[in-house]
Parts: sequence; C-alpha cells; structure tokens
Amino acid sequence: MPGLAKVFDNVIEKELQMKAAWFPITNDLKVGDFGLIEDGIFRPMGNIQNRYPDIKLDVQLGRESKVDFTSEGTSLLKFDADGEAVAALEALGNLKASLKFQFSRTNSCVIKAILTSQELKNIADVTDELYKKATWKRNYKVVSKIFIGQEAVVICTREAGAEYEISGSADILSEIEKGGKVKAGVSGNFSRKSGLGVVGETGVLAIELFKVGNRFFDDKNSGATYEIIAGELEDDL
Repeated sequence: MPGLAKVFDNVIEKELQMKAAWFPITNDLKVGDFGLIEDGIFRPMGNIQNRYPDIKLDVQLGRESKVDFTSEGTSLLKFDADGEAVAALEALGNLKASLKFQFSRTNSCVIKAILTSQELKNIADVTDELYKKATWKRNYKVVSKIFIGQEAVVICTREAGAEYEISGSADILSEIEKGGKVKAGVSGNFSRKSGLGVVGETGVLAIELFKVGNRFFDDKNSGATYEIIAGELEDDL
C-alpha cells in the first residue's frame, strides 16, 4: 500500500473500524461496487447493479457519525489577516484569518467530518445470487457500506515538519476547529513540505467490504456464505 494511503487507512480502521476509501473524498465509490485489491487498496471494476440487473440491492441510509481525529504531535496555530497569532478565532467574527496545522511527527493525519452512511441490507440474498453467476470470480470484493464525509477536512503527510494552512473567514475556521462542516469560501495548501489535503469537499471516506464464500446446506436452508473483510487487505493483483 502506498505510504500516504497506509497512514490514512490506519486512522480509518482505528476510528471507524472500516477500510479507507482511496483517494479519500474525491473517489466515486458506491454500495454494490465490486473489484480487487491492489497494493492494499480496493480497485473497483464495476457495480453489481450494472453487471447483473436481476440482482436487487437493498441500499438504505445507515447511522450518522462523526470523526474528529488529530495525530499526536500536531499543533494548531491561529492567525488574523495580518499574520498575528491569536488565542481564539471567535473574537474576529467574519474577518479573514487562517489555521495552520504543524506536524512534528511522520505519518500524521487530521480528519474532521460529519459522516452519513449507506449500507447494503440484503447481503445474504445478494451473496446467494452472486454465487450462482458463472461470470462471478470468487476473489471479487464487494462494497457493502460507505461512510460519506460531509464538507470534510482530510490532511495526511508522511513528513515530519510539514505544515498545512487553511485560510478563510474566522467564523468558518472556528467551526472547522470544532470538527463541523466546512462551508464555502475556504482554501488550503501545504506551506511547507507536502502530503494530501482535501478541504470542504463531500465524498466517501471509508468502506466496508465482503466476499462470497462457500455453498452450505443444512436441514432447513441452503445458500452461500459471505465474509466481511477486516484487517490488512491481501493483494489480488
């Protein structure tokens, strides 16, 4: 798994007990997407609904959640429009200001997002149908749940000493500091060194995957088993 993806995945697994969607936010992953694992990352190849229109996907809204994670060794500095340090942004109202995240350690992240979710409610039925398809490959993985970050902040870097600065109205930056949604009118960039930075966009942050298992028979039922994928993803490619 590429370095930044691994850093992000470790945080998502710890905070949400799911797998990272890579690239975060800017991907177009959906429940029902299927694919293979390459370099520890899920690579979609299509969606069940398009490949097999006869299979019904019962996708429903799931629980809402929140992630507000900052790696140890990360400092947050606040500045007014003149670049003077301030103790709090609230006193500045809607005047221009900036937040600067300073990362003293390698492999660091800041993830702040209100999360909505969508999940597949009929995994067992879908599994049975996929097992019967001659063109279905047993090493395919399927997205069964997604967590969507709403107007989120995602900053990851592998480099100690990296700095990321977000500029905008002080009242909006104050909401970012508290872990709320990022409203329009802010911008962010690495002012020192580099990494991944996404500010104010909405998209998929985390996914749950399953794979089709073996056929089973008992006195009352028959069908196919499935397995929710957890832990480190082994490469298929």
